Amino acid sequence: MTKKRSVANQSNLDTKEKTYKKLINFYKIAIDPSFIDIQKTSSQVLKEYIFKAFQNQTFNLEDVTIEKIELDDNYFFGSICRKSDLDILTEIKSVYDEKSIKNADIIIESYTYFLIDLNNLSMSVIKTQKIPRSDEYIKDLILKISPLNVVIAPFIKKEEEIKSMLANSFSLTFYDNSDKYIGLKQSSLFDCEFGELTIKAKLKNKNNNKNIMRNLINTFKGNSDVKSLSASTDSEDIDLLKSSFTKHVTIELSKDYKNDLDRIRQTLAKELSIIETQSI
Repeated sequence: MTKKRSVANQSNLDTKEKTYKKLINFYKIAIDPSFIDIQKTSSQVLKEYIFKAFQNQTFNLEDVTIEKIELDDNYFFGSICRKSDLDILTEIKSVYDEKSIKNADIIIESYTYFLIDLNNLSMSVIKTQKIPRSDEYIKDLILKISPLNVVIAPFIKKEEEIKSMLANSFSLTFYDNSDKYIGLKQSSLFDCEFGELTIKAKLKNKNNNKNIMRNLINTFKGNSDVKSLSASTDSEDIDLLKSSFTKHVTIELSKDYKNDLDRIRQTLAKELSIIETQSI
């Protein structure tokens, strides 16, 4: 999400709701017990450090800012912000008179949003290309505000569950030194030297490809020639080598800033609760 917070009167803006498709990643937070008072749980200890660090609204890391939006005994809802200048290929115009605004007067703020379940030590984050390593920023934050040794790892699916899913596309990448496609690499049809080789396929009728997930995993998982292997369903993108996943969701948003944040928070909390329940 990229935005420039406006000082214009909110009532003058179009607040008509629109449906946006977003991607959400899910993570578990694990804390080394040797760093914890034996009389306290990991949850209690993490809460103490977060509450202490966020007596103010924001916390600055090396290249992003973590902002507290809501913090209570159950959840920490916040944003990760990265600032950047406009380049010559981007122009900003006023919504009122369509006159250009000088680039020198503009700073672009790219945001993503996260929600940490402080009791279950889990987290949901909106995935965005502008801020691709959100989980690492949250880990950096915890390491900055505490002496805790923490690991943040994605939730994973059981392999048998993945094998039974219906895919509509997949992507397979071989390492540069793979000999799987040596015949294609040496073909006179291509007067060039191959590096990595990626195969991407869209499946015409997913109901006729019920075994594609199983076949992909059985054939390529654990194969030293394979660099990456992923597949998509109607609702998820799945890393078939790691069994991690990204969920597709829709959110109704407008230009009503407070209402939008409430919707984002509710969506992150709802989807995280579903994942937590499925993982029990």
